[in-house]
Amino acid sequence: MLYMIKDNVLSVYDLANAKEGFAYLNFIVAKINISLIIIIIISLIFLIISFSNIKKLPKINGRKKLIILIVCLGLFFGLKSLTLMSLKKYDESKWSKLNYPRYYYNNFINPNRSLLVLGLYEYTARDLYLYYQNMHSIYGSVEKIEEVMATFDDSDTKNNMTGIFKDKNLIMIMMESIDNMEINEKTMPTLKYMRENGWNFTNRYSKNIATIVTEFTSLTGIYNIGSSYNINKNNYTMSLPALFNKNGYIARSVHENNGHYYNRDVLHKALNFTESYFLYDILDKPQFYVDEQIVANDEIYKKLTKDKFMTFIVTISAHGPYTNNSTCRSESINSEKECLDMLSKRTDDMLATLLKRLKEDKLLDDTIIVLYSDHYPYAYDFTNEEKAKLEKLDDNYSIRALPFIIYNPNLKAKEYDMFVNDVDLAPTFLNLFGIDYNPRYYIGTDIFRKSHKDLFFFTDASWSDKKIYSLSSNANNDEYFADTTAYVNERIDLNKMLISNDYYRNLLD
Repeated sequence: MLYMIKDNVLSVYDLANAKEGFAYLNFIVAKINISLIIIIIISLIFLIISFSNIKKLPKINGRKKLIILIVCLGLFFGLKSLTLMSLKKYDESKWSKLNYPRYYYNNFINPNRSLLVLGLYEYTARDLYLYYQNMHSIYGSVEKIEEVMATFDDSDTKNNMTGIFKDKNLIMIMMESIDNMEINEKTMPTLKYMRENGWNFTNRYSKNIATIVTEFTSLTGIYNIGSSYNINKNNYTMSLPALFNKNGYIARSVHENNGHYYNRDVLHKALNFTESYFLYDILDKPQFYVDEQIVANDEIYKKLTKDKFMTFIVTISAHGPYTNNSTCRSESINSEKECLDMLSKRTDDMLATLLKRLKEDKLLDDTIIVLYSDHYPYAYDFTNEEKAKLEKLDDNYSIRALPFIIYNPNLKAKEYDMFVNDVDLAPTFLNLFGIDYNPRYYIGTDIFRKSHKDLFFFTDASWSDKKIYSLSSNANNDEYFADTTAYVNERIDLNKMLISNDYYRNLLD
């Protein structure tokens, strides 16, 4: 079911978010097909036959049981050893391991490829083993972290964009499931206006398909690898909320859902937000999937724009499903595209109300508004015609260009074409607002640095420079490929160590 919805096979780590997934049970039920029903029925029949015949087996004494156990274990570990021996060796020094099956046996950073290499049963067993291992051990060490950081070049962290937003207020809006396709005059006229009259970054690509992943990454400058480590237990003292708080701002977050969804009530404290508001928890009669209530509600709006503020807003209206959607049905909308358009329009209504209120309160000129989406609307079944218009990096259209806009009425409209990773957002905003930070603490880099690489890279250590996608079948193992892969692997490896060692906890004075 997960693969049909998100193109990702199930891992034991996904079970941590099972509660959130079942909140969209109608979406899951809609994916059930006749093939799945037949498989379940056949499996149940075999299960019943197996249990009914177990009683017919002859009784085995203790010695024979021990012999059978030893033989079974010998066969299991023998087959396991043969599996490992059959996997092609690779030269670790060249770091071109992304193309080798053994890499996906040892590392489950790409579940789909790991399943392809191992098969279902070995995949399941190893997935459980690695989960247990990661939960009970620390990856790397503080000494190793600082050894790697010492190799990073931080000589060009200051540039002509440093501090141009100094002392301005900041509103970051992470828009649920908003794709470039939706930004048009009919569906999202306000966002279209902000893109055309602000800074439009045309080369932001993302592979993330979970809101909480983009949320964490954009606020910290490191990737969310919560599938391997418990990200909520750490203290992220280099995050945007932490450093904005340190520089005279009040960092606040707001989301329509309740606080325990994705454990945001815990995570936002770990990210050092001073105040967090979850509308389903604090409003007597919250509106279901209506983004506008975040800024239309006087009490909430005044809290978010009080004092010198850094405010983080997570929208929800455009969340799928778009077929059999109760909100769309209540508006007599049955078409999938019309449903997506209507839900996206609700997000745009929130933006229009926000601009109106900020202008009335004479705050708009002194407020920088950052807009970006968490992921593409994966719940929507794109037609081939629609896919042909999308900017994408991979053949299955899961890595695609997504909106990233910076707006203020006094900014001169401009398009930027530098490559933007989600881990680049935090150091970029710190530089623009003139807040001192250590660039070595972030996996990404300020996008205005001269040394910023035209390279997209992702949590599974795959990468693309638009000419090459490292996981494609035609990727070449030349020197450039090996060097680029080494660069990406170093950062992903560092990312794991930073979270596993809770490295940031004691950085702030």
